[in-house]
Amino acid sequence: MEEIRAFKTTDGFIFEDRETARQREQDLQIQNALYGFVEKYGCYEMTKDNVKDILYENREELMKILRGLEE
Repeated sequence: MEEIRAFKTTDGFIFEDRETARQREQDLQIQNALYGFVEKYGCYEMTKDNVKDILYENREELMKILRGLEE
């Protein structure tokens, strides 16, 4: 018998190495934040031009979310 080490992410995926699991968790956090952004501004109910305007007008908030990729 061999002992193994694995890392389980909050969405139930299992990874052999910590870094891959950490990246997955970070991606999930960003996706959740983006979902919250879309809900907050109701982007799913808008035309493409409206969405473009919302994204531009709130670009600083959006950049804070996306900067999470760099951490």
